[in-house]
Amino acid sequence: MITGPITGVGTLLARLITPLSANGNESLILSNSLNNYSGGTIVVSNWLEAATANALGTGNVEVQPGGKLRVWVSGAVNPSAKLYIDKSGSVSGLLDLGASTNVVTTVARAFVGGTGGWKTPSGYSELAPGAYTTNSPGLSAYLVNLGVLKVPARSGLTIFVR
Repeated sequence: MITGPITGVGTLLARLITPLSANGNESLILSNSLNNYSGGTIVVSNWLEAATANALGTGNVEVQPGGKLRVWVSGAVNPSAKLYIDKSGSVSGLLDLGASTNVVTTVARAFVGGTGGWKTPSGYSELAPGAYTTNSPGLSAYLVNLGVLKVPARSGLTIFVR
């Protein structure tokens, strides 16, 4: 468990080298609401758990094939961040949406099924604005548990030039 604040411009690369125990309890837990690192979070393997609001800093989030991200509370991911859930062959990254329907993970944009995250994106399908659960068509390989992944409609000004 990391209880102190994580700050700076770097990327948090979560890779547990300890194999999962028989009951699957090996994980890294981020539990500080003052995390403000801006370089993003990449979950490479095993579990990364975001136990507080702002646990994942201010940057984008990528869950690589074999990586698993569990959010315990709403606001663990910055709502301005982009979320990438990778897939390679039959192995995908996994987002555990939390054990309560009250847990809402809001992201600016969400992408599934590709590789490379925000640095070198390839082959992703972008999720349209909406609310997604484990019952959403085509997402059962990427989402588990009772919470909601929310992708709001993008706001802004569109200018057409003729």
